[in-house]
Amino acid sequence: MELKSSLKVASLMGLILIFISLFLDWYNFQIFNLNGNILANWTYNIFSEWSINDNMYYEQFKPNNLSIPVILNILIIIVIFVTAFGMIFRSIESVEELNKLYPFAYTNLFLLLLIGFYIFIFPIVYLLSNDLYFPFLMLRDIELEVVFFFCVGPGYLLQLLAFGLTFPHAIFYYQTIVKFEIERHSPVKVIEKYITQVQEPLDLDKFIAEEELTQKYEVIASNGENNQVKEEFV
Repeated sequence: MELKSSLKVASLMGLILIFISLFLDWYNFQIFNLNGNILANWTYNIFSEWSINDNMYYEQFKPNNLSIPVILNILIIIVIFVTAFGMIFRSIESVEELNKLYPFAYTNLFLLLLIGFYIFIFPIVYLLSNDLYFPFLMLRDIELEVVFFFCVGPGYLLQLLAFGLTFPHAIFYYQTIVKFEIERHSPVKVIEKYITQVQEPLDLDKFIAEEELTQKYEVIASNGENNQVKEEFV
């Protein structure tokens, strides 16, 4: 139980970090002169794309928009709240029938898939394909006398940390519910359930009373036959 509680607390912390990470910078692209003074600074957010703090002289180096589908960003927010609701109000310990938790089991699994998209697909498909080095790189250009610095931002790092916090509880939750469903629908369980439904409960008092009545009728019938025999004999 202590382990389950620890996993749940860690997972809730992970959900909070995921939500916060969506509104932080996910990537930084900066230009310095050889003396270390910053000349241009672009920061990337998955909602607002690139924002720049520089003079217009370096506009030619501005990265392309990555165009991550907004629907994914909205979807992960919805899944975060649904998962948190299931974790707090629909925990495994708080319900008698685990089959009611089946939707939340898949919600946990879907959350991991969405986080995996931001952790693995985002750098491979959106960063590297646009010549944005991952996770960081510093390039010195002698001709331009500038230094280019590429680095992931705090949003990505929080997402990475959140994955480690949410993964154990999500897998435990999913496997527990799925294993319960498999056992519940196993042939042995189905047969046992059927037998329980078709069996009529035995009423012992009724059975004893009927047996006593049967014995009395047999005794009466037997006495009647004996009396009839005696009369015929006489």
